Amino acid sequence: MPPVRKLTLNDLFNLKRRETKKKVEANPGDLIKIYIDNQEIIAIVISVDENSLEVNDPSGKIKWISRFVKYKKI
Repeated sequence: MPPVRKLTLNDLFNLKRRETKKKVEANPGDLIKIYIDNQEIIAIVISVDENSLEVNDPSGKIKWISRFVKYKKI
């Protein structure tokens, strides 16, 4: 059984984002730059679901983000 991960309210808000019609095309281990609310977040992709990404940001926090956001592979 996979480990249970807690979601924050911020994670739930990010999962509902639809900023673009194109999905993020990333694989686990990819380094990507995500553009959310006039911020750039550099993160490593941990896992990819049909509509969400699990990423690890530079501060070491794990976040869940919708795959329908603006991004750039680094």
